[in-house]
Amino acid sequence: MAYAQLFQGILVFPDAQAFETALAVIAAGEEVEDAAYERETFRESMLSGTVLQLQMDTFQPATHYFETVGRLQVLAEHAVRGHLICVYYGGDDLQIEMVYAEVQPIPAEDQPDPGLPIAESYFPMFAGARYDYEVRAEADRSPLWWPVQASGTSAHGTFYSFSPGGDEEFSYNDHLGGDDYLTRGNRWYAAAFAWDQTTLEQLPDANFQLIADPEQAEGTVWAMYIPGNDYFNLYRHRGFGDVEIDDRFYANCFKLQYNHRFLKYGKDDYRDYDTRLTNFSDRESLLYFAKGVGLVRVESAKQTIVLQEFYRDASTAPPPPEPQPVVEPLPAAPPEEAPAPLSPASREAPEANPPTPPDAAKKPWWKFW
Repeated sequence: MAYAQLFQGILVFPDAQAFETALAVIAAGEEVEDAAYERETFRESMLSGTVLQLQMDTFQPATHYFETVGRLQVLAEHAVRGHLICVYYGGDDLQIEMVYAEVQPIPAEDQPDPGLPIAESYFPMFAGARYDYEVRAEADRSPLWWPVQASGTSAHGTFYSFSPGGDEEFSYNDHLGGDDYLTRGNRWYAAAFAWDQTTLEQLPDANFQLIADPEQAEGTVWAMYIPGNDYFNLYRHRGFGDVEIDDRFYANCFKLQYNHRFLKYGKDDYRDYDTRLTNFSDRESLLYFAKGVGLVRVESAKQTIVLQEFYRDASTAPPPPEPQPVVEPLPAAPPEEAPAPLSPASREAPEANPPTPPDAAKKPWWKFW
């Protein structure tokens, strides 16, 4: 177990050239033989031209550990968002180093709104609208709805939020893990910041983050990272496809893979060396967006969410659907058999406690177990 080391996290670069420049700086300062292999690991960890997701598990001397941390610091100096966690296991010695990128704005993301018609947008924003969905998990069905409201205006435009509604016992989180979104044409942005540090009106450019653009190449990855938090979100362009929901059909929907990843950084999270990689946990969903409508389908490992109704003006729409209890069917009756002849005693005294048919078993609508 001595000399075991773990390096994991995310870095976002302003462009592909910034990453290549960082590698060149690292190569110029190499002093160990295996640094070339390490640089190749960095390159293989690039999810796209700008997003690095590192998960490197190695065994090497302690001196090499500090050299690796130094090279990761070079990467961070050329990045604009993100952080890396470096863990060293040396017998009973456990050390953790944090490497942070200096958060900076990315000017290329701040483009003017092209004024795309709503019917052509995959991410239309309608204040006062309501999306009614149905959550499907095996045989269970339950309602869920998202009212849309304008949450604030910044120098970038008006942001909108989606607050999930439904029974308090079943609270599926906001479908993208954030709170405030803004559309410019077919480019979708998230406001990533801590509420106790700023407001939408004072939103720094660095936290005005592009998370989806259907016009870019399939496979493109975007990231949303909030400094100081132990998680980050990844969004991957998965192409286009048709969606059929019951009797409704949505053609050529934009597919967006969403990964919500937790990155723990406390010493207690890494003391068990055999389970160290489980700290880099993940929640994944595949989202489908239809032009002029927005989100129509969400697929995850345990459930699917599908759009049932969309109301442009929720004030004139019927009330949201009420949760209904799930009723399990009665067990099948056993096959009938010919009754046995009664004895003289049984003819004289009826059974004291005759059996009663079982009632329909009921459970709350939100319980899937």
